[in-house]
Amino acid sequence: YVTPEQFGAIGDGVTDDSEAFRQAIETEKPIVCTYGKKYNCITEIVTEKTTINIIGNRCMLKNFNLKINVNSGETSWINAYPVPNSTIQDVNFNGTDKPEYCIKTGIPIKFLNCKWDFYDIMVKNYGSYMDYIVFENCAFKNHSGTHYAIDLAYLGDQHVFRECDFGGTGENRKFVSFSGCQSATIINCLFAGDHIIYSSNVVFIGCHMEGVSSITVGGDKTWNTILHFIDCYFWDMYTLSLAESSSFFDSCTFYISHQCIVGGRDYTSYNQKNCKILCATTSGPNSYVNLDDLVNRKEFPERTELSNRCVYQSSKGAVAQ
Repeated sequence: YVTPEQFGAIGDGVTDDSEAFRQAIETEKPIVCTYGKKYNCITEIVTEKTTINIIGNRCMLKNFNLKINVNSGETSWINAYPVPNSTIQDVNFNGTDKPEYCIKTGIPIKFLNCKWDFYDIMVKNYGSYMDYIVFENCAFKNHSGTHYAIDLAYLGDQHVFRECDFGGTGENRKFVSFSGCQSATIINCLFAGDHIIYSSNVVFIGCHMEGVSSITVGGDKTWNTILHFIDCYFWDMYTLSLAESSSFFDSCTFYISHQCIVGGRDYTSYNQKNCKILCATTSGPNSYVNLDDLVNRKEFPERTELSNRCVYQSSKGAVAQ
């Protein structure tokens, strides 16, 4: 392995350490950073290498912006599609001075135990069929830009998010955009931000959706989009705006003010089973109504709040309270 210090890095949060990191990356050896240091990389780092391994040891990479194996037009990779053997782990990426992006990649990367703050574009992939962008135990915070923070805009398969946290206090919570992805999987993640899915197949397993945010199917190719929610929890004003034929809900829970807009009907979907709506009360435990029963009876409830209680109504009157 090599260290940034071998190439002149200081890590004081002020000195520009960009050139030291560029030289370290060019070796294609694992780069081991020093715990607690703040490496300020204010100059764009561009590399054609196809193996990047950074072991951060909880360091901060401040204003880091790295372009990996991406051609000058930013439309595809330069070198042939590499095998997925690159890992960046235990790094706090901090865009305090608001560089345009953090990482633009033309290689598959696994991000492990990383955190991003104050970036417009946190990670963006390039090149047709760029597969295997993986995020595990990562946090995406304080996004205040105009683009989606994680933009998987090119065709690709098997992107994975596992135990990640999408949230923060930024002005714009547009966190994830999937476009043309096949079988992207999101497992046990917390979402407090918007994401858009265009012509993609995405599976959500055990995720918690909260806040005044939404999932939206973009464009006009909803026929080619399949979303499958398994054992997910929707809370507060989280809204699903989906095509009725492309969304599936299995064993999901919807909490009072959640809006599930599917085919124009609130709280309903023909493609669901074993789901329930929780209704908070002040005098006892939560009560619930099973969506299966409502669909089977063709009763599509609309929520009405009465004081501290909520009543779900259908054409036959109140069905739960």
